[in-house]
This record gives sequence, C-alpha cells and structure tokens, in this order.
Amino acid sequence: MNATSDSNSSLSPVLEEILQGCTINPDNFRTYMSVNIPRIQADVDFLTQHVKPSDHVLDMGAVPPLMVALLKQKGYDNLCVADPNASLFEPYFAKKNITWWDQDLTANEATPDQQFDVVCMNEVLEHLPGNVLATLGKVASYVKPGGILMLTTPNINSFTGWLSLTLFDSGLASKPYDPVVAQYKRPEKEAGYFGHLREYTAREVKNLMLELGFERVGRTGQASYLRVAPGKGRGKGLTRWKYRAMRWAAKLERHFPKRALFAKYLFRKSDSPA
Repeated sequence: MNATSDSNSSLSPVLEEILQGCTINPDNFRTYMSVNIPRIQADVDFLTQHVKPSDHVLDMGAVPPLMVALLKQKGYDNLCVADPNASLFEPYFAKKNITWWDQDLTANEATPDQQFDVVCMNEVLEHLPGNVLATLGKVASYVKPGGILMLTTPNINSFTGWLSLTLFDSGLASKPYDPVVAQYKRPEKEAGYFGHLREYTAREVKNLMLELGFERVGRTGQASYLRVAPGKGRGKGLTRWKYRAMRWAAKLERHFPKRALFAKYLFRKSDSPA
C-alpha cells in the first residue's frame, strides 16, 4: 500500500462523518474527497504554517468541507464555510459547531457584513465565469485589513501545463484530456457550476490580487497527483508515451515547486487598501 492509499484509509472515517446526513450526490462527494486528499492535506499544511489556531477562518467554495474538517482536527475552532451548496452538509456543521451559509459568489446577492482573519479560496478561481475581478473583490471584502487570503489554483505555467499545450493542444493544465465544451456544459449536470474555464500563471494571480490591495507573502506548489490510466485515456489522445511524459512532468514538479501544477498562494491585505 502506498502513502496515498494509507492516507485515504486513515481519513475514511472523516469522509463518512462529513457525509452523514448528506442525501444529494454523496457518492460523488466521497469520490471527490478521496481523489483530492493529497491536495487538501497539502493545502492545510501550507496554511497552518502561517496562521494561528485562534484565527477566524472562512473557507469559500468549501463543498465538500474536507479542508475545514482537517483544520478542526488541528485545533482550529473558529471556522466558517460559504458555498452555494453548504446546506447539504448542515448536519456535519452543526455537530462540529462550524458556521455556514449558502452563497454563490457569481450571483448578484448581498454579502454578510463580516470580516475574517483568514479567507481561503481553494480551487475556485479557475471555475469563475464573467467579471473575475468583481468576484475576487467580493472575496477580498471578507478579509480584515492586515488579514490573510489563501488562494490555490492550477498553474498553466507548470511542467504539466507545458505538456498539456504541446501534447494535447489544451490550455487547461489540470484537465488536458477533457474538451472545453464539457467544462461549459457542467452546470447542466449534477455539479451545478462550470468546470475549468481558465487556468492562470503565478504572475496573473499576483496582478489580480495587487489590484485589490493585497501583497503576496507566500507561494508554494504541489506536483500533479492526478492519474489517468493509458487504457482509459486512449480515446482522449492519451497514448502510452504521452502518459509517460505526463508522469515525468509530475516528477519534475516535485523538485521545482514554482513549476508545479497546483499553485498555492498567501496574500496579505493592506492595512489601508487604496
């Protein structure tokens, strides 16, 4: 059994606890959490190096809420979740005393008059349609002056991204096998939101946040942990040699974090934003 399998096994009770009382798509949520355990654990490890357990933390786009579950395990008790489908996990939030509300960042709806020491927006940016700067402005409004925003998003300027462009003619580093039409059609299915519409470079993410009064204070990266077997991917152009090339890209990313697929950033909000 490898390290990833060990991690999945040890977290299985946590996944089942999260899903208790969830009656809509529990199997899909279980699969998502199981596949993404390596990334979410790395997100938590990165965040907890820089913020205190006493900080008031808001996780936006947090469904399914594995990240707050792991933060809870580490002694972070002042937690809040905002997501269009947060109510699906109300039994878990009530049990763990986690504040929550349903919110769609892309909708024209009022935002709660509240600010937090730390706001997390992990693997959300790449899904956003429309005026991304306006949406990020809503997120920024939740961060206290001097507070921290954690943002993670796939890095198109990664080794995996380079191969996605050259081998698959795709601008989606994390989804090179999927047609872009499928990403736009995703709201028609059970997900209720768009797939990956745009993936960003580190410079682009930094420029977006500078415009909103933030400075970057931390950055790291995580190698691709995603696996598509050659047999299953042949219909999508994944021949054996392309599969091996993508595996080598992931190996390189472990040695060069700034060129890794999953980019993780910390931004600090100015005490007196312009």
